[in-house]
Amino acid sequence: MKNHLYWQTKRPLLVGDIPGSAGADAARPPLVRPPGNWLWRTGGLAVAILCIANAAHSAVFTSVGGSVSPGGSVSVPITVSDFNDVTSFQFTLQWDSNVLQYSSTGNYGLAGLVGGSFGYLAPNRLTVGWDDPNAVGVTVPSGTTIFSVNFNAVGSPGSSSLIDFTDDPTRREVSVLFSVADFGQTAGTVEVVPEPVNLALGAFGCVLVGTAAFRRLRHKGTL
Repeated sequence: MKNHLYWQTKRPLLVGDIPGSAGADAARPPLVRPPGNWLWRTGGLAVAILCIANAAHSAVFTSVGGSVSPGGSVSVPITVSDFNDVTSFQFTLQWDSNVLQYSSTGNYGLAGLVGGSFGYLAPNRLTVGWDDPNAVGVTVPSGTTIFSVNFNAVGSPGSSSLIDFTDDPTRREVSVLFSVADFGQTAGTVEVVPEPVNLALGAFGCVLVGTAAFRRLRHKGTL
């Protein structure tokens, strides 16, 4: 006589399969158990995969250098690359205050990044902190400008300043899907260069001077 209960083999359970009944030991199929360290091995593998995946995540921040004339103004773009699923970042920018004087920020390229995201610490540091307002992670193409810093040149021609990323006072951090990732950086340099010479204006001046000299000599009868 058969019973409609099922064993782990998914076949109809026979009366002889019931523990304690006649023929139970002979009729019941042996259970196959995984090795004793199976759970440890699979759990360790999962943790290792997660660690490797998280270590591979990174975002690179770059300050794009340039040149400026003495007393002129210059805008330094801060761009990103490998900016994938980023949920937050923070850092401090630093420069040489003998060469550049802070003016303002602008050209914001991320939702939620506004003037209030920045803090100016005179004379040569700027902090920034941002969190994805949608809390889902933001991805932008490499080379995207996320904001710009505007400076006035106060240094003499030939002087220069690095626009560097530092930890003082706001530590460099970036998170990918709410997990801390590697913070990559490339610092650019702004150089103060002499005023460019206007060749056309210089040539015109030479012609005027030469013409005036010619007229004076002719008037004196030298020519």
